[in-house]
Amino acid sequence: AFNQEINPRWNWVGYPYEYEYFLSDTYDATALAEGDMVITKDGDMAIIKDGEWTGDFRVWPNTGMMLYHNGDGVNIPMKARGDLYQGRWSVSLEEAKSKKETVWHYDGSRFANMMAVVGQLNIDNADDYTIGAFVGDECRGAGKIIDGLVLVSLAGEAGEEVTFRIHNEWTGEFFELKNVLGFTDIAGSLKNPVMLDVPE
Repeated sequence: AFNQEINPRWNWVGYPYEYEYFLSDTYDATALAEGDMVITKDGDMAIIKDGEWTGDFRVWPNTGMMLYHNGDGVNIPMKARGDLYQGRWSVSLEEAKSKKETVWHYDGSRFANMMAVVGQLNIDNADDYTIGAFVGDECRGAGKIIDGLVLVSLAGEAGEEVTFRIHNEWTGEFFELKNVLGFTDIAGSLKNPVMLDVPE
């Protein structure tokens, strides 16, 4: 086992394992702070809520991740390889793409900057929806809606205006939300989420 030093605010964090595991298997949520979050360049995002990872996702070797820490800094314990169950070997590029098949298609690799959005969606049966982030008509990222909590990571540049669309996975309907946000590093938090409004 070893420790990984986490500083306040954004940190690039490594993934020191040769197998694929869930984020929660390798990064202990109880060692971090409420509201700490991880985003990846591939559009995955998870946040610590009530001492657990909400939006937990699978991580494979060579995944680039950024961790936002709300505290003064901490050394988090990382498990030794022998203390983890036998994970899967890294997925192929084709399988990785197929795992991310959604109605939202984007290429975040063209941009150096990422934005994390923590919001709340005011709609019945919110978990039936997925959400996409747009600059103009170009999709820049996608997110998850879990118990009404919206987690979106997107790529872009300062000065851009970001809008959102939701997709009902059962009916196939799309709705454009009312919100317009300026591109920044983080919008919203667990204590003060961005209230995302659906047109009436």
